[in-house]
Amino acid sequence: MGLFFGVLAIILQGLFSGSETAVIRLNWLRILLRRKKKLDLLQKREGLILASLIGTNLSVVFASFAFSYFFVTTFGEGFVVLSVIFATLLSLIFGEFLPKAIAKEYPEFWYDHLYSFLAFFHWLFSPFIFLLQKVVQPLSQEKRRELKLTRDDLLSLFGKGGHAKIARAVLEFSSLTAKDVMIPLKLTVTLNKELPPIAIYHILKEYGYSRYPIYEKRKDNIIGVIHAKDFLFYPSLKIREPYFVSEEKRIKEVFAEMRRGQDKGIHLAVVLDRNKKAVGILTLEDILEEIVGEIRSED
Repeated sequence: MGLFFGVLAIILQGLFSGSETAVIRLNWLRILLRRKKKLDLLQKREGLILASLIGTNLSVVFASFAFSYFFVTTFGEGFVVLSVIFATLLSLIFGEFLPKAIAKEYPEFWYDHLYSFLAFFHWLFSPFIFLLQKVVQPLSQEKRRELKLTRDDLLSLFGKGGHAKIARAVLEFSSLTAKDVMIPLKLTVTLNKELPPIAIYHILKEYGYSRYPIYEKRKDNIIGVIHAKDFLFYPSLKIREPYFVSEEKRIKEVFAEMRRGQDKGIHLAVVLDRNKKAVGILTLEDILEEIVGEIRSED
């Protein structure tokens, strides 16, 4: 009987010690997307770890007592030392190393399958957990933090397939500025305000773009934008007010503003340097191409 309870205690120790590792190592975002209710318990991560530690220590004590009882009643008092060695080896191998190694490799799997086990013992040990937290909190200088989504969490969620490439491109895209994505002004087709309509017509026909920046005197002095369709109906050159952005502005902010301004005809942004001189242009197509281009380059 002592052997049975000793083995049972070692099994419980393994479940507790593995659960401690799983709670520390698991990716909480995967749990959130699969089953939200399981995240409710995970929000009490500190309590889960304490419950696992309490269970581990109680299991070790109980296993030592059970094996000692078995060896003494079966072989005599001279085998007490052997019982300690036997219990220690079983505890280290099957109660610590093996379950921790499995939980470290498959933390979400462990947490999913032992959720009810953890929830029960978290409830059972709740009075002791409460007392321990009251003792530990004044000694700890680190403030309790809520679970937060990190870049690595998000990338790990998508694995290594095509979705991961898209996620990585979007995350890297968010750190870019207008200067990183813009088309330099010297590579764009700009129109002098003083050009006659016939000259503008030939340029529009040659290049086929839908929008052109208009400059006055100097190419870095952009005063407006013309749409090819406007020119067809208003040969007198209808100039629209340009949308200016700083070269240091985050591209995600530029993209959001241009999306909101589409109804007002904002499809092209003129990028300005610190001296308020035009250095490039941006379109929604350029910004989207930046994301798509990143994905293609990884292929």
